Amino acid sequence: MHNSKKAQNTENKGQWISILMYMLIGAACGVVILMYLDRQDQTGISIAVNFISFLLMIIGMYMVMIIQIIIHEAGHLIFGLMTGYRFSSFRIFNLMWVKLDGRVQFKKLNIAGTGGQCLMIPPDLKDGKMPWML
Repeated sequence: MHNSKKAQNTENKGQWISILMYMLIGAACGVVILMYLDRQDQTGISIAVNFISFLLMIIGMYMVMIIQIIIHEAGHLIFGLMTGYRFSSFRIFNLMWVKLDGRVQFKKLNIAGTGGQCLMIPPDLKDGKMPWML
């Protein structure tokens, strides 16, 4: 009973860290948008310059989203390897690296509704339990 409570506390800490990270990302996006809107009030800026800066902001947000997906999936890979899991596949959008016949091969695979995926092969049980970290 004590171990399950400890595991629940660890899980709650992870959830709070995730919530905090999402709040910080949201705050950063809000600051960028407010800076853009504040800039709109300045005189002498053409519509073309405003449009280009808005377009660059949107492109930047998509780039940040792609980087976040890569970091997220890399976290699964790193912590899986640290706890004894074996690499099976790693996918970002439709670009996939999969281990087949002992070699990592590049493939293309599209799964609707997912931005990325990291699949790991679990190790044997240790004392009847799966290893995990954080």
